[in-house]
Amino acid sequence: MSVRSPEIAIPTEPAVRTEFNHYVIEELAQVAAPLAAHLGLALGHSVGGQILWLAPDEHCPCVHSLEETIPCFNGGAPDGRQSEIIDVLAEGKPVGKIILCGSTHAASVLLPMRRLVELIIHQVDLQKDQEALLQELSASWDSLAAVYEISSDLRWLESPQELLDRIVSRATAMRQGLRAILWLEQGGQLEPVAVKNVAPPAPRSAHVGLVGKALKEQREIVINGRSRLAVAIEELEPELRTAANVAITPVATRQGLLGALEVWQENDHGVFDSRITRLMETLALQAAMVIENDRLHRALIESERLRQQVEIGSKIQQTLLLGQPPRDLRGAHIAALTIPSQRIDGDFYDFITHRQRCFDVIIGDVMGKGIPAALLGAATKSHFLRAMSQLISVTGGAELPRPDEIVTLVNAEMAERLIRLESFVTVCYARFDLERRRLDLVDCGHTKAIHFQSEKGTTVFLQGDNMPLGFSKSEQYEQLSLSFRTGDVFVFYSDGLTEARNASGDFFGEQRLAELVRTRGDRPPEALIEEIRSATVAFSGSETFADDLTCVVIKIGREAEDVPLAHTELEISSALSNLGRARAFVREVCQDLSQPPLDEDHTHQLELAVNEAASNIMRHAYGGRPDQPIQIEADVFPDRIVIRLSDWGVAFDPRQVSPPRFDGSQEGGFGWFIITQSFDEVNYSRDEQGKNCICLTKYLNTEKGGSDHGTER
Repeated sequence: MSVRSPEIAIPTEPAVRTEFNHYVIEELAQVAAPLAAHLGLALGHSVGGQILWLAPDEHCPCVHSLEETIPCFNGGAPDGRQSEIIDVLAEGKPVGKIILCGSTHAASVLLPMRRLVELIIHQVDLQKDQEALLQELSASWDSLAAVYEISSDLRWLESPQELLDRIVSRATAMRQGLRAILWLEQGGQLEPVAVKNVAPPAPRSAHVGLVGKALKEQREIVINGRSRLAVAIEELEPELRTAANVAITPVATRQGLLGALEVWQENDHGVFDSRITRLMETLALQAAMVIENDRLHRALIESERLRQQVEIGSKIQQTLLLGQPPRDLRGAHIAALTIPSQRIDGDFYDFITHRQRCFDVIIGDVMGKGIPAALLGAATKSHFLRAMSQLISVTGGAELPRPDEIVTLVNAEMAERLIRLESFVTVCYARFDLERRRLDLVDCGHTKAIHFQSEKGTTVFLQGDNMPLGFSKSEQYEQLSLSFRTGDVFVFYSDGLTEARNASGDFFGEQRLAELVRTRGDRPPEALIEEIRSATVAFSGSETFADDLTCVVIKIGREAEDVPLAHTELEISSALSNLGRARAFVREVCQDLSQPPLDEDHTHQLELAVNEAASNIMRHAYGGRPDQPIQIEADVFPDRIVIRLSDWGVAFDPRQVSPPRFDGSQEGGFGWFIITQSFDEVNYSRDEQGKNCICLTKYLNTEKGGSDHGTER
């Protein structure tokens, strides 16, 4: 009969398997063979069908091959001999057999003998496990040594390249004759970043060869033996064509693959075992750390560079690109808004005042991004001022040069340089003559200006046919001329406004902007520009935009309404003890500067409202900090008083203020209620520098309105 033993898992590499069988034969020969001979049993060891008899039996017909034992094992021998085969299995596959054969009279000792053989095999297996454990401990020690060595290098090697070179050198120091390449994967290509004992190879695809296979399967590949290496893959790397043993370990972090560590040897001096592979895993991990840290360091440097670029660009924008709207115009009121993007753009605007009743508005956008675009925008502004000066000197100041003359001269001076720079500038140049109620406008490919006609309640787009600056030096620019009336509004803007996108990818668009201007054209310029900002933010769902958002609003008014009779300012700190100074400031405005003075009831109302507004800034915007600045300004007009409170604290959203409840169930909301009930218009805005401004308007010739005139943010 034949009895199959329990599976005994052993390594399947040929060299390791041969070594295992050698140990088994040695132990069987020393312990089991003498006992088997004494008991009259035949004991053999078979590998590949050939039997090595350790205790032969002259009566056994089984001589050389395992096939010849079949009759004997099946009880077919004349003397009725009995036998057993003990299979030694590795991963479910037989790698050797132990054969016991005996006559009938020895059958009683056959089973105990089989148990003895199994114990011997098990003992050999335990010895191999012990050796493997020692080898594993040795590999762990080598790995720890490598970690210590490379970590020590970190203290004095500043260059990532030096560290990678040291890692590759450590890989080849595992054994004599080793060669190594550390590959870095970038965009589907492999770049050799460190090599040892081999000439640097050329970059190659990350999808071919054994390295490509290791990266694709994201696992370590170890091949021992030239014959196995030859059939492992169709397209073998050039450096591996003469290799005997190869080990490839992916270099990776949790974020993904970075490359691979490739080690090989061209001699047959030892296989790549767990000691080698464990050390390679350690070195690959260290290489990943070095590469990732270098990438993070470079990203940090780039981020800091971009931050500095944005900061520089912001300073350029604030000091060179964005002009200040004139405040002393008679018959017009101007408000401007810029929301900078995360990038630096070339949006710019400026105002040139010729006299109290005439001024120019220049708004433009440079093609391109970054500091070069910002500097080019500043240069364009400078060219306009210089062209204006040159043309005035030609006429001796007898008359102002026309807008089309100014733009034509600027283009003639800048076109060649812009063409060399492969850039251009869109511009809208507008001159407002408030005495003649006339607008002259030159459109150089800029976004269409919007004209709100107050008497009709309609909006029209203003657009010319000229090309941007820098398209042609010989371009002759022409101007549009039109008249306007009191209450009319003009809106100039950059494409960053109309090209703001929502989550679906739709543009805000010029039609949506025109409709907003039509329905809100009766508002003051500051209120209208805040409506535009809020609508754009609500549409896009973001406070930031891909491009700079620039907008200038000009409202035509009556001359008497737009010249303040008096202007005064006060700056206080955010300590609550300064509320008395704020109230005294308001009383002075109402009683001393206003003509005629406000009555006591209205004065007290405005005192209380400004007190509440300043208190809100102190308590909420500045969180109770007593040393922060609050600016209070007041303008007294013939028909109204305008008071502005400015701070640089936390933003305020009027929409979040709940209406007060007079049943005592809610404490909040009364301050904002008092403010909105005391003034006819209440507008809140926050500019790109983080300045909050609440603008309070009280009309002198009407009864106090409600709070529904105020804009919300």
